Amino acid sequence: MNKVTNLIQLAYRAGKVSKGDSLLVSIQKSQAKLVLVSSLCGQNRMKKIQDKCTYYNVPYIVVEPSVLDDVSYKKMSAIAIVDSGFAKAIIEKMKG
Repeated sequence: MNKVTNLIQLAYRAGKVSKGDSLLVSIQKSQAKLVLVSSLCGQNRMKKIQDKCTYYNVPYIVVEPSVLDDVSYKKMSAIAIVDSGFAKAIIEKMKG
């Protein structure tokens, strides 16, 4: 999981992450390539994100809260990776 966190941190520093209010917008505009949702995310927000991802055919992964906590000093419940290279690498690391 450490390599996944490192990739997410690289994407965050490179500005290839969408979070907060712009998260749902990036999914709707097909900019998001992968969405990572904390398992502690609220039910309503989780459902909204899952529905948007399903409708717009964006893969999403529910991760442990520590994965997103290590990315930034701010608490985040969900982020979208908007770069296809980072998204592909994160998916590969999560599988194997």
